[in-house]
Amino acid sequence: MLGVNQNQAESLDLPEGQVAVAAFRRRKPAEDYALVILAMKLPYWLHHHEKRYYLCVENDQAEAALEQLERYHKESRGWPSIRSLSIEHGSAHPVSLVIYALILMGFFYAQEQIPNLDRKGMMDTFAISKQTQWWRPITALTLHADIGHLAGNVLSGICFGLLINRIFGYGLGWLLIILSGALGNLMTLWVHLPQRHLALGASTAIFGALGILVGHAVVTHFVTSERGAWKRSVIPIIGGLTVLGLTGLAGDNVDISGHVCGFIVGSLFGLTISRFALKKIPDKAAQAALGVICLVLLTTAWIAALTKGFSQSLF
Repeated sequence: MLGVNQNQAESLDLPEGQVAVAAFRRRKPAEDYALVILAMKLPYWLHHHEKRYYLCVENDQAEAALEQLERYHKESRGWPSIRSLSIEHGSAHPVSLVIYALILMGFFYAQEQIPNLDRKGMMDTFAISKQTQWWRPITALTLHADIGHLAGNVLSGICFGLLINRIFGYGLGWLLIILSGALGNLMTLWVHLPQRHLALGASTAIFGALGILVGHAVVTHFVTSERGAWKRSVIPIIGGLTVLGLTGLAGDNVDISGHVCGFIVGSLFGLTISRFALKKIPDKAAQAALGVICLVLLTTAWIAALTKGFSQSLF
């Protein structure tokens, strides 16, 4: 952000009632700073003149607008730009959503055809802690108890996957979702041990995805650095907790600990990735590589599950 000197102001020939409060060499940062004015519920104008973009407001609002712009400029150094956090920034890549649905449906069909497949892949705190069966937090995400369980997670996963992929890109988006689910499952060991806990389903990852969106929304509100931003950041937290409470903590045979742990891990991912790692999201090649990593992770986990088997004494 550049200051506006008297000579520049006089050369602009602005409409009556307008005054320039900031100048920019490029349009993109000018639009970012304009959002601060918009958040103040004030009108603004962008004028292009002699290779500069001038952000203008009404004369009587200039002092307040300049104060907020300077505050934003000081407090947002090192933060990703507002545009970099836009929900339209990444690519949802519809094919990845189809692959997600096919994977879950394919494993559900395999459960009907392969004896004890669910036992080999489901979440089991004893098998992980006593026999180091590391794959279970991952493989459990692909297994489901019945068609209703499957349908709910397929639809929810597509919806959340679409939103997250449009923010982070499909490769990074799906990797964050899978890791949220796997680490959320792993966290349940500390919740349940020394008691045994069995669980299966993609819902831990689904609530991890919800947490990612909540964390991202909180960071987005703080980027504007406007007065009362911390109050606005509470809104997505309340919304996320409400959805978690209504859909993740009620009903019969609900893995409450898995849902809560997934939500916690996802929220941490949303906060940290949005804040520190998204000054520039991965490009197309990197997104494709991250997508392949997701498939390799699932494949490796299932190869381990099928080849190493399980201890019959645990069941």
